[in-house]
Amino acid sequence: RRFCERHPPCLLGFYVEDREDHKMASIRFFSLLNKPQELAAIIRSLLGYSWDAYRGAPANFLCSRNGRVFISLYDQDGYSRTMNDLFSVEEVNDLSLLHVSVVSNMQRTKSTVHVHMWRHGDGVWRTYLTLDTDQLLDPRREPKAVLANNKIYIASAQSDIVVFDLTASSISMFQLPQGVEYGDRDTMLAQAQDASGVYLIHAKKLQLHIWLHKGDNWFLVDTICLREMVANMWIPGYRVEDESYAPLRIKHVGDYAECIFLEMGRCALQLDVKCMQLRKVYIMAEEEVCLGDIHPLKMIWPPIFPALKDNPASSK
Repeated sequence: RRFCERHPPCLLGFYVEDREDHKMASIRFFSLLNKPQELAAIIRSLLGYSWDAYRGAPANFLCSRNGRVFISLYDQDGYSRTMNDLFSVEEVNDLSLLHVSVVSNMQRTKSTVHVHMWRHGDGVWRTYLTLDTDQLLDPRREPKAVLANNKIYIASAQSDIVVFDLTASSISMFQLPQGVEYGDRDTMLAQAQDASGVYLIHAKKLQLHIWLHKGDNWFLVDTICLREMVANMWIPGYRVEDESYAPLRIKHVGDYAECIFLEMGRCALQLDVKCMQLRKVYIMAEEEVCLGDIHPLKMIWPPIFPALKDNPASSK
């Protein structure tokens, strides 16, 4: 535990998912610079992997977790699925997955929440929880939902957050901080450090406001100004003197809001919140119309240490 706290997993790079007409157009991997030489072979294999089998398919890139990439293939039926998300659950020497979907009837008068669990080594998806409600749930595709302290926080409507409590088998709701509403990629949720709350990151012009919801209250814990960081950075499609020309958009927020991927102009930027360092990690090609979704890829974690032989302490 102490080792993992002092040495967080290394960020190898990120995937960019491009979509056309609700179908997957391409998945591309981009490595980050200044990686140890022993990771070179892993990076080459990631760069060379082909995703052509999913090109043009009705598919979603769900996430990358612990050395695995999860793709969701879907079809159409008589129901409306307004949420389809995957969460990782760390257990002792193991990793489980929770898949959550919200299904509304065609009349959009009621909703059902389906939660299934997949345990490593079991290889079977099993029903974990089913919640029926006469209330029409309206989850948003953006920002993405977050799992924290056995609760799933889901953005809904214009300024609401719906909470699925997996322990109490209940559904509740609270509102965003006063004056904050969901816009065009300007808000994102993230798990808080103690797992008992949730972060909300809100972009406004060249500022990032980080809110923490704990208990029944919102607390503004940090405000980050990016103006000086981008002043001397060449960003195609962006002019410092005209902030409305290329609005700041949030593409991804890591756990504990420590790493944030941003879109500005025709570039993707990575912000290390702890070190307050902003760097350019991707520039769109001329033929690209928009920047696709970003999915970071980290090292497999935690590491598995070899057992010590002939050591009495290892058996205690």
